[in-house]
Amino acid sequence: MPKLAEIRIERDKVPVNKATVIKQHGRQICIWSNNGDWHVFDHRCPHEGYPMSQGELSENCVLTCHWHNWKFDLRDGSNLDDLDRLKIYPWRWEADHLVIDVMGEDPEELRLELEDQLSKAFRDRDYTRIHRLVCRYQVSDLDGEDCLRFAIQWGYQRLQYGTTHAFAAAADWLTLCRQEDVPTRIAGLAEVLDHIAHDCLGHPVYPMAEGELKYDRRKFKQAIEEEDEEKAIMMARYCLANDARLELESVCRESVLEHYRDFGHSAIFLEKSIELSAMLGRHVEVPLFMAFVRGLCASTKEDLLPEFSRFQATVQSLSGITAGKRRPLMPCVGRPASGVMKWLIEHKEQGFLTLFEALVNAQATHMLSFDESWLRKTDIPISHNVGWLDFTHGLTFAEASWRMCQSNPDLWPQALCQLACFVGRTAAYVDKEALQQSAHAKAAAYTDYQSLVDHGIGLPIYACHRLKTYMAIRNLVPLLADDTGFHLWAAFAKYASSYYPHKQVMRTATQMFNLVNRDHG
Repeated sequence: MPKLAEIRIERDKVPVNKATVIKQHGRQICIWSNNGDWHVFDHRCPHEGYPMSQGELSENCVLTCHWHNWKFDLRDGSNLDDLDRLKIYPWRWEADHLVIDVMGEDPEELRLELEDQLSKAFRDRDYTRIHRLVCRYQVSDLDGEDCLRFAIQWGYQRLQYGTTHAFAAAADWLTLCRQEDVPTRIAGLAEVLDHIAHDCLGHPVYPMAEGELKYDRRKFKQAIEEEDEEKAIMMARYCLANDARLELESVCRESVLEHYRDFGHSAIFLEKSIELSAMLGRHVEVPLFMAFVRGLCASTKEDLLPEFSRFQATVQSLSGITAGKRRPLMPCVGRPASGVMKWLIEHKEQGFLTLFEALVNAQATHMLSFDESWLRKTDIPISHNVGWLDFTHGLTFAEASWRMCQSNPDLWPQALCQLACFVGRTAAYVDKEALQQSAHAKAAAYTDYQSLVDHGIGLPIYACHRLKTYMAIRNLVPLLADDTGFHLWAAFAKYASSYYPHKQVMRTATQMFNLVNRDHG
């Protein structure tokens, strides 16, 4: 590889048994002789930039940074605690000059080094180290988003139950941060990597079936229904290997709406996996779809619960629904899921465009009227553990289902029924007085992008939900009437500024005591 620069220093300007720091070509380089051995390396510790010239060099060539006691073997730059390496520069004597080669790093060698270090950072969920490594990708000759491509490859088989919000939020982080300055892009990528590390923390690899099985649409859907991961994975591999990705997307869309799956998570995860694959390229296509299919096989079917038992019958009743003409329709608020599904059937002739808008408006109205006292209740049944995410999921599902139905309008009955389930599920947790007032709420579009990135939230799941809800609303508003858009932004503003406990200490203690004591009291 060609040299980028060469530094020449006269011998008599390099003291013996003492550290010397030179600054050339935008670098700070330390030269340190030790009993006849010469060492040339980065002056700044790769941990937090402390000056290595102020460290202590032992006779066996180990340099200790006193800031955090990191130790480096100066023969090769390796870290004795298997952390970040110290960069070592090749050097030689030419007559009376010390010549230092400041070389550009070989991209493939650098990639392997960074991937190795990322694996270790993921293992410990080392937040600062993840940021540091993302920065190295960003300033190198590598694609800055290669760190995310590697993280997906590293993590997808460590997700025991398939896709999580870590993958689902990645597309939104990229969309938000690609247009911003470099520090913001670094922050966005690091947030995704930290979330993947969190969701994989302590998990081994859960191997997926290898090989391919000839794809058959009916058999694929049957494998999903029977939770036969091996068959479903192998048929999905067959589709991807034979340029049948669009068919795989189509059958997955049908499958995710077959039931009220995972309270709508499956639909959200599918659309975000498709979006992320398009953003990052074919390198991540297989891991993203394999993780999604695994999750689809493990997904729950909430329509089998009594609360949503009218789901399948309502889907049948809505069969053949047309677009209709978009017109104002009072949102169906304050009713349980069964009541909202009955309302759907009664208003079928209005068409799916009008019904979709009315349901989105209803979910936004419920969210704007959320009785936050539920967040502080402790002695309540587990089934009433409600929080902001129960409301936001309805909106992120609405945006995902809109995308699905643009590809296949025959899916509107299922999409509307699932959205009705969200509306009915949240109706019991609204403040009735606020529900009346929220009809007149107005708000401007949310533009505090900085707080979406610099959120200060410890658990990735809460930060990613805020971002995903914001992006869903941003995408929905241009499709809907002004009043619905006002309700959406007003609901988001309340959510973004409200108290949200990330750990329910007394509620959990009370509920678990009641559960255990019921059988042993």
